[in-house]
Amino acid sequence: MKSNPTKETYDALSRAHQFFNRSLFQKSLPPCVITALDSRRSPACFRLKNWEHSAKETVTDEISFNPIFFKSQSIEQILSNLVHEMCHQQQHHFGRSGKHGYHNKQFKGMMEAVGLLTYDISSELGKGTGYTVSHRIEKGGRFELSCKKLLDQGFTIPWHARIFPRSKNQIVKAASKTKFSCPTCDLNAWAKPAAQLKCGHCESYLISASE
Repeated sequence: MKSNPTKETYDALSRAHQFFNRSLFQKSLPPCVITALDSRRSPACFRLKNWEHSAKETVTDEISFNPIFFKSQSIEQILSNLVHEMCHQQQHHFGRSGKHGYHNKQFKGMMEAVGLLTYDISSELGKGTGYTVSHRIEKGGRFELSCKKLLDQGFTIPWHARIFPRSKNQIVKAASKTKFSCPTCDLNAWAKPAAQLKCGHCESYLISASE
């Protein structure tokens, strides 16, 4: 039988969403469209009611993966990114989301409830709220245990985006100038890769295009 990369990829992602919806969210989350798009900024993102049916007056959410990260991250990390976005989905439908993408205390609590510990990557204090929030997998937590059950069933994501080596000119250019973007108001700035920039309008830290 010939391989079907599209079906294999999206079936796997859909299966993971359904599995964690059962094991971590008591089947409370509505179905959503899952996509794989190279955004270059984050491993995954959630978009509320971003799709609509062409023949019915109904809308649905979207969880989008960045397939570039499929190769550089472990399968556990990829799946934890999915659950991170599912917590956003949970909060949008059953809680109160922070304004302009802010990860508030309620979101932090929802993440902790499923075994993911949040931290603000732009803050040296390591607090679990903010605009640029990532997470760690809690050892022995609900996500880690649930993820192990899924992987024990032979789950995998067989395809990932290829990463091509950069030319010397690209390397030199990247070392001298990197694009930074504000996650809140989309302000852009260019600076050296190691720079730490803060938006003067909303006080958010800017994220480099390589993150």
